[in-house]
Amino acid sequence: LELITANEELSDFEIKLFPNPTSDRITVQSNNFKNSTLQIFDNLGRQILQQNIIKSETVLDISNFKTGQYLLQIERDNKRSVYKIGKL
Repeated sequence: LELITANEELSDFEIKLFPNPTSDRITVQSNNFKNSTLQIFDNLGRQILQQNIIKSETVLDISNFKTGQYLLQIERDNKRSVYKIGKL
């Protein structure tokens, strides 16, 4: 995982993303997802996925995404962390 940007980093997330890169599904894990929102953006900054996170593990189906790099952002209480994910 590579943290690439943050307004005010969510240091308590301890996020695991795997497998990364992936061709179809990516698993996002953390014990601190309470009241969090997950978003994925393409390389032009367009939001292509958004969902609330309520479980400690979320599996995202990105099989219909084009090959390339995406940004996965997790936000809670106006704090956010952003990670690179790769689609094969």
